[in-house]
Amino acid sequence: MMASLDAVRRESVGIIGAGAAGLVTAHTLLQDGFENVQLLTRDKSVGGVWERQRIYPGLSLNNVHGEFCFSSLPMPPPQNQKRLGGEDMRAYMETFADTTHNPRILGLSHRTTSYSP
Repeated sequence: MMASLDAVRRESVGIIGAGAAGLVTAHTLLQDGFENVQLLTRDKSVGGVWERQRIYPGLSLNNVHGEFCFSSLPMPPPQNQKRLGGEDMRAYMETFADTTHNPRILGLSHRTTSYSP
């Protein structure tokens, strides 16, 4: 017998990684009515490759403003240049997480060593 959609939405969902894919996946599941979503990352902040501790000064992307953004949050103009910088991406990822996720779903500095469904 197939579970009802409401029952499926009450199931626990774990997402490992708080980079772009993890953030968007959590956002989509929450929008679709999933109630128990947990986003885990070993990092101290969100962003994946754009996480706060990975950005080095002067990093410039090969993307111009307007080429990258999530559909639910426009990308603000770059802070200091024509091209997006690492700090722009870091700030964008953090803003997206702050404005689209309930903070209780985010597990920062979490080391995942095993998983059991």
